[in-house]
Amino acid sequence: MTEKIPLSADDRLKHLNELLRNFRPIARETDPDRMLEKSCQMLTKTGDFLFAWICLTDARGNVAKVFPVDVNDPFVLLKEKLIGGDIFYCVSEALKKPGVIAIDNRQQVCAACPFFMNYRDGHSLVCRLEYGGRVFGTLTVYRDHGLNGHPDENGFIFEVAGDIAYCLYSIEQAKILRKEREALRESEERHRAIFNNFPDAIFIADTESGRIVDANPAAASL
Repeated sequence: MTEKIPLSADDRLKHLNELLRNFRPIARETDPDRMLEKSCQMLTKTGDFLFAWICLTDARGNVAKVFPVDVNDPFVLLKEKLIGGDIFYCVSEALKKPGVIAIDNRQQVCAACPFFMNYRDGHSLVCRLEYGGRVFGTLTVYRDHGLNGHPDENGFIFEVAGDIAYCLYSIEQAKILRKEREALRESEERHRAIFNNFPDAIFIADTESGRIVDANPAAASL
């Protein structure tokens, strides 16, 4: 691997702000899986992070999905164990409290993690995905041990995690709204069918003016 030259503080801050701007188009994705895949790609392809993964949890806090899905062997085993019910340090700690957690002593806290078996000397940052009181899961990034951190890097990860959580919340709310509208449309169609096919005459009048505003076919035939 080609060694990276650490950026100056000002250049590092500019770099992180540019990454945030690159994330904005991703946040407009309406497919949650595609949005999460692109988020991981953005963090690894245009940032200093070698790996990034996102765990989505269900209502009981169990890991239901892990992104990215098409990755190397350590991730495949990690994904299998997480979905199988194993919870490792980075995920469990992030789910307990808000904010970014830096994991430097990985030899002590990550020994049971399949990912640690192949990448022992790096540095991880993890943050839970939370918006509106709802926790959707966690975001974890990993970088080489030789890369120097920057005070704004935690803020950057916190911002990205917040944007991802907001995007997941918005997609979820849009889905709920579509279902509610569909249920309302189906209800209106059922009531219209009953109204139109009822054998007796039905009139609907405005309560203030007394004007008839609707009538079924049976009423129209009178």
